[in-house]
Order: sequence, then C-alpha cells, then structure tokens
Amino acid sequence: MIQKWMNGFLLVLFSTTAAHAEPTRIDTIAFKVPSLDGLTELSGQIDRPECGSTTSPMAFIVGGTGLFTRKGYFGRSGTDDDFIYESLAKALNQKCIATVRFDFRGVRCDLKSKADLANCVDQNIRSTVTDQTILDDIQAVYDSLKQYSFFDSSRLVLIGHSEGSLNFSRLIARKSVTASGLLFFGGVTESAKSILHWQIAERPVEWAFMMDTNRDGELTNDEIQSGYATSSIKDIATIGQLLSPSGSWTQVTLQNEIEKTYQAIAKDALEHADTSPYQMNGVTFSCYQWWKRWFTDDTSVLENLRDYDGYIEYHNGDIDSQTPGTRERAFLESFPVRQMKSKPTFVVHANKGHGLSPSPLYGPLDKEVIEQLVQSVELWTK
Repeated sequence: MIQKWMNGFLLVLFSTTAAHAEPTRIDTIAFKVPSLDGLTELSGQIDRPECGSTTSPMAFIVGGTGLFTRKGYFGRSGTDDDFIYESLAKALNQKCIATVRFDFRGVRCDLKSKADLANCVDQNIRSTVTDQTILDDIQAVYDSLKQYSFFDSSRLVLIGHSEGSLNFSRLIARKSVTASGLLFFGGVTESAKSILHWQIAERPVEWAFMMDTNRDGELTNDEIQSGYATSSIKDIATIGQLLSPSGSWTQVTLQNEIEKTYQAIAKDALEHADTSPYQMNGVTFSCYQWWKRWFTDDTSVLENLRDYDGYIEYHNGDIDSQTPGTRERAFLESFPVRQMKSKPTFVVHANKGHGLSPSPLYGPLDKEVIEQLVQSVELWTK
C-alpha cells in the first residue's frame, strides 16, 4: 500500500508601467556554472531583451519537484506552451525583463516519455542531490549573475514554482540571496513536513469522501465501487486498498488507517542512510537526505521569510492537487503576519490547478495568469 500512496506525492508560481520599450531583439546567453560541491556543472541560459538600456530588470525562475530542464515541461496540451518556464520567460522578455533559467542537476533534456529517461537523466549525478545541493545549485547560478554588467541586483525578482518557493525561502532565511520581489505560483506557505503530511495522509481522505454521495459522513464500499472510476483518488490508490474490511469508513477511521501508511513511509525514509539513492517511480531521483527532510522540516516558508522586506506574492489555484490555494491561503491567514517585515499577497485562481490551468496538476499556464505574473514583475522592477 505504501508505494501507491507515495505516487500521489508532489511531482512531481495595479497597473502596469509604460516605462519599458519594446525589445528590438532578445539575446540568449548560454552558461555553464560549476556546482559548489565540484561534482557537476549546471547548464542554463539568460535571455536578455535589447531595450536600449545598459542594465536590465531580471527574473530568476526556479522549478519545483521533478526532473526539470530550464524549459519546464509540465503541460499536456501538445504545444510549446507545455514548457511552462519557457513560456513565462518569453512573456517577461516581451516586457523588457531579462530571465534566468537552468537545468536541474543531472537533467540534460525534457522527459516527455519513459523512452527519454536514458538520454535525459544521469542517475549517478541525481544520486548526489540533497536538500542542500538543491539550494547550493540555485546559489551558484545566482552568484554567477554578478559577472554580467547588465545585471542590476536592485531589480531582481525570484520566481518559484511549487518546491521552488520553499527553496527560495530557505535561501532568503540564510541571507545568501536578495531580491526586490518573490513571486510564487503553486507555492507553499506552510512547512515541508506539513504539506507532505497533507498529501500522503489527509488528501486521500478528502478525495475518498467525495464519493460519499449521500453526504451522511459514512463512505460505504458500495459508494466506493460506484464512484471510484471517476474519482480523484484512483491515481494514488487501488480500489482494493480503499474498500473497508467492515463495509464502510468514517472520516476518522479512514484517516487513522491512512495515517499508519504515512508513519510507515516516514519510518522507512528515516531508517535509510542519508547517502542511499532515493528512487521515485523506479528512477534515482536524489539521495535519501532530500527525502528525509520532508518528514523533519517543520519550519514554514512564511517563517523563513519573516525578515524579508521586499514584495511577496502567491498565485495558487483552488483545484490544485499539490498545494491548494485555499489551504495555503488559510495558513497565511493563521500566521502572525504582523511579525513579518513584508505581508504577502495571495491570489487564488478559480478552477486552476498546480500548473495554473484547468488541470488539477499540469499546465500549461493560463494566458491571463501569465499576464498577472508579468505585471507584478514589471511593477516591482520599474
């Protein structure tokens, strides 16, 4: 039962200023940056619009949990819009905002199918991924920007999708990066531990009880058999795992049963050596140190951002299957924001998911949402 529950884990971001001219061209600067641990190189690109100025406002885009390149393949439309980080970068470039993106450690190309795995992913390098190397890889790219004469650190926005919001907040907390604004979509306000607990132990209960058709608080096996084929939970649990030995569940009894699964997963993770390869869907995704932190790190993103004094803005969908907008906004509303130097703005997008499209999980990004993200970056960097 454990592996099936794990398959639901995170797989896995006014008015506008008229000061910017239209770009006459966009220069692409490819780069390779040595990782701070010396084990690999990080490849990426800067796209700088030529707009007649010596310096450029800039957005640094970092993705979430996954084997992502700089392009961010996270859609299922069959168009170029499925590359959500590239689509966002192009929209920013058209407003004379430079963008920075890089390929995650050990990822050479976009995984559109299982057949791409051998060519696109170096699993030996992926086995060196820890919670710290992820931060250090972002740091290495950030530090490399200082060599470019057009880089203006006072007009930099950090854009994080999903886990990218968590990682940017950790860098802000350790005071190794600065930015005029933080823009998160599909972002996290709470802690790594609490969002993973929701995904593994609480989300399945919510999804299961959507099959309680008479809304009497009791989910019967008949209701499960009738509703399973069209349910949200079918992707993370088999019908056999859901059927109750007693014939029905209450929310409490099902929660207690699934909590056992969560505790077993946590125990298994914490018993592994930090350096042991952690596999996700049969692929070496990282080492266990990265996976362990999801069960131990109870520091929220908002706590990490307590001393940050720039702009903070979230854009999450209300049907997001990974970081639901209503849940993440509720955590923000319960947090003592008066103790934060900057109060975050939170936008919940109706009928949008983790990729801010009508899909609960995937993109491509909705065009109107892209416009809103770009407008915020424009406003913060004018």
